[in-house]
Amino acid sequence: MKQRRDTSNKYSVNAGAFGQQILSLDYFYKQMGSLGSVFQRAVARANPHEIVSRDTELAAYIPHCSGLGDRHYIEYNPSAARDIIKLLQFRFHEMTHVFQYQKTPVLHAVSINPVADDLGIMLSPKAYLQASILLEQDAAAKESWLIAEALKACSVPKTMQGTNGYNYAQRIAGQFHVMHDVWSTKMPRDERLQRAINELAMGGLDYEVSSGVSAKIAYGLSALHSYDEMIAQWKDMNGGQKPVLVDLTKQDILEIGNSFGPNSFADTKGQLHNVFASQFDLLPRIAVKKIFEQAHALGYSKPSSGVTLDQALSGSRCTRQDFLKLSLAP
Repeated sequence: MKQRRDTSNKYSVNAGAFGQQILSLDYFYKQMGSLGSVFQRAVARANPHEIVSRDTELAAYIPHCSGLGDRHYIEYNPSAARDIIKLLQFRFHEMTHVFQYQKTPVLHAVSINPVADDLGIMLSPKAYLQASILLEQDAAAKESWLIAEALKACSVPKTMQGTNGYNYAQRIAGQFHVMHDVWSTKMPRDERLQRAINELAMGGLDYEVSSGVSAKIAYGLSALHSYDEMIAQWKDMNGGQKPVLVDLTKQDILEIGNSFGPNSFADTKGQLHNVFASQFDLLPRIAVKKIFEQAHALGYSKPSSGVTLDQALSGSRCTRQDFLKLSLAP
């Protein structure tokens, strides 16, 4: 979950060569057939602003609730903007984040969202940590699936093959094929895809980003830091007032996983998969210590509250869908 960003030194999707690069992705979407068309329609509905930023390492999504009013952004590093295959892959990943925020009310329960601030609600320390990791697990699974489908459907010119972007995309696509092909071809197609997406979400953050540090741990540490910033902002805006802390429910987790295509966190019956229901039962000791400290900073003794978003909103006569619409509104 990205925080408020200064976009004054960035340039838009409509600017020059980058705009042409985005438009050239239409070739891949058209070759993907109905799946590509559905993806394009989802992008058009969400309509994020896409920009190039040297401040971004690879690519990042900055949602509506980052203090930018009605604007929400995908930022791409210039190196990604220049490599069409890399841009295609990163766009699948970041657009998944766009769709998550378009569909999941609880993600907007953060202090930098004026609507949440007015209602006095905020994700609990444990819920924020959980949500941050779930967002990336879902995006990793959808990225692998969609880039695999794109590369399978398209004849990639030889001039694009052998580049860093192409080689990396092939590796990510290969992860999908491994997870997909392990299941019997006698299995119904939808069930086979569902199981592959589940497996990708389970293991998609297990790769190392530095010596002994997995992506899952790195995203968790980043979330802990971001929550410290949220606490500071809450206190600046509200003084000693305590927010109503909100925990994640099964419904919230399934809404995150329902970003695009098969639900990353649902089993073949549409229920929350037991792996994702229990993956946060045992957190690393350093994370447990930190979320307790964060709870104490907000005046609570525990990092989870037992309060759902619906319960937190009940006194305001605002439903979860009302809250989502208000949070996304200009």
